[in-house]
Amino acid sequence: MNEEKLLADFKSTSKEDWIAAIEKELKGKPFESLVKPNEDGFSVKPFYDRSDLPEVLQPTHEHADWTSVQELHLTKDSTELIRKIETDLKQGLDAFSLYIPAGFSPKDLPKSLPTELIHSWVFWEMTPEWQEWLKDKPAEAYVSFDEPTLAAILKTKDIRSDIVSPTESNEFKQNPLILSHLYAEAGCNLVDQSAFLLLAIAIETLKGIHPPRHFGATIGVGRRLIPEIARLRALNRIWKRPEVISSLTQGIPFTLHARSVGWTLTPEFPYNNLVRLTLQGTAAVLGGANSVSLLPYDYGLAAGFSDHARRMSINIHHLMRHESHLNRMIDPLAGAYAIEHLTNEYEARIMERYYEGFVEFAESPTGYIRWLKRQIEFGNASTVSRISSGDTRLVEVNHLRAREPENKPEWAENPFLDANADNFLICPRTVYDLIQQDAV
Repeated sequence: MNEEKLLADFKSTSKEDWIAAIEKELKGKPFESLVKPNEDGFSVKPFYDRSDLPEVLQPTHEHADWTSVQELHLTKDSTELIRKIETDLKQGLDAFSLYIPAGFSPKDLPKSLPTELIHSWVFWEMTPEWQEWLKDKPAEAYVSFDEPTLAAILKTKDIRSDIVSPTESNEFKQNPLILSHLYAEAGCNLVDQSAFLLLAIAIETLKGIHPPRHFGATIGVGRRLIPEIARLRALNRIWKRPEVISSLTQGIPFTLHARSVGWTLTPEFPYNNLVRLTLQGTAAVLGGANSVSLLPYDYGLAAGFSDHARRMSINIHHLMRHESHLNRMIDPLAGAYAIEHLTNEYEARIMERYYEGFVEFAESPTGYIRWLKRQIEFGNASTVSRISSGDTRLVEVNHLRAREPENKPEWAENPFLDANADNFLICPRTVYDLIQQDAV
C-alpha cells in the first residue's frame, strides 16, 4: 500500500485539537496555566509541534564522540598524583585536566607526569616560570590564562581599567581556555553563562591573544536535562554564525569542554549524585560537547575524589559510550520539535545578552566589569533564593527529605571560597548551610 494513501486514512491532529484535549483533562483550567516561566527568562510550553520548527533546520555540530576527562589537583604528594593517573588510565580514561594552585612551580610536577595526556592546564596564578616551562609542551593542550573578567569578579576587590585593556599578544603555543563554568558555579542562568563566555572570548580577542589554533571554554552543565541540551546546541550554532565569525571567532575552531556544576551535587547523600552525573553527562554529549568532565559523586567533601568515586565517574562515560551508544549518532535530537524550538530560543537570547554586554564594554571597559559584576550578583542571589524557597528542588536536600545524614559533612577546602566579600561562588557547602539555616 502506498505510504501517502495509508497516512491519508488517518485524520491529522491540529495543535488546537491537542490544546482542547489538554484543557478537557484540566477540568476548566486554561492551557496557559501549564505554560511556565523558566530560570532563563522565557516561558516553556508543555508540548511543541511542527509549527514551532524554524523554516530551515540549522546543524549544530558534526561530531558524535567526545573525550572523557578527569580533574586532577596538583599537590606536594607526587606519588599519589601519579597513582591516580595510572589508576584512571587503566580504567579507560582519555585525558586529564590538571589544576595548579597558586604557590606551585614546575619543580613541583612529578618527573613521570604524562604531559601528553593533559587536556588542559588550569592555573590559579600564571607566573613567568610557568610561562617559560610551557614553551616546549604539547601544542594540543589548553591553558587557562588569568581570565580578565573572572579575575575582576572573583579574585579582586578593585575595578581597574587595565584588567580589560589591550596587552601584548601571548607567546604560548597552547590554546587559550576560558573558565566559564565558574559563571554556572556562581549561580548564573544558562543564557547569562553562555553570553558571558562569548564576551570573555571577545575581550581576549581584543587583547591580542590570537591566533590560537583552537579556542577552548569550560561550560558548566547542571540539573536541567532538556534546557542544557538546547543551550549547548545553541552555543555550537552561534559559533558558526557569519557575523560571529567575522567579528569574534575569525574562523578559529571552538572546543566546548562540559563540566559538572559542583553545587548541584549533594555530598550528604552522595549516591544520588551518580544519577545527577549521568544526566549531566547525557546532556553534555547530546548537546555536542567535545569533551566532558564528570565530577566524583563525593565532590565537596574533605575525603572527596576517592578512588571509588573517580571510578564511577569514568564508568558513566563507558556506559554512555559502550552500552547506550551515544557516540554512534551525530546530534540525534535534531528535528525534535521542543529541542529545535528551545535551541532557537536560547540562541536568540544569548546573542541579545552578548550584544548588551558588548555595548557596555565598548562604552567603558571599567563600566563593563561593573555591569558584569551586577549580573553575577543578581544570578547568585536568584539561585540562592530559589534553593532556600524550594523553587529549585534538590532531592533529599530541600525536597522529599525523608531522612537526615548520619554525620555532618567534613568539607574540602576550595581555593576560591574564602572570606573575600566579592566571592559569589556557590558550592555543596553553601547549599548545605542554606538548608540548615532554613530548618532551624
